[in-house]
Amino acid sequence: MTAPKTLDQLLGAVEQLLDSQHGLALDGDADAMPTLNADLSALLGQLLAHAGTAAMTRHRARLVAIQKQALSVGTLLNRRQSDVRRALDAMGHHHRAISELQSPRVYAPAGLLVSTLHTRAMGSA
Repeated sequence: MTAPKTLDQLLGAVEQLLDSQHGLALDGDADAMPTLNADLSALLGQLLAHAGTAAMTRHRARLVAIQKQALSVGTLLNRRQSDVRRALDAMGHHHRAISELQSPRVYAPAGLLVSTLHTRAMGSA
């Protein structure tokens, strides 16, 4: 079992993870986010043990900077999400039109799924 981290170590680890999260958000690396977010949540949970202590009060400026850093990352993630949503909405409109054009090629008039490889009916749709 490892020794508990000091408040200074916890704050440093949170700052480092927020920096990493910011980089991942800028790079659009969504696959690494869940693990990083779980680590960040665990650290924040450990920080709760120091809430209201004199040591925490001494780190007030650092905590405010961490809060600003977290808000900045949150803003960036919200912008990314909005951009992705707009792109998906735009693709969805065109996707429906493409699907409607392609459906006569995929489905035979009787509702049978048509094989594009052998041009024979593969089964009911």
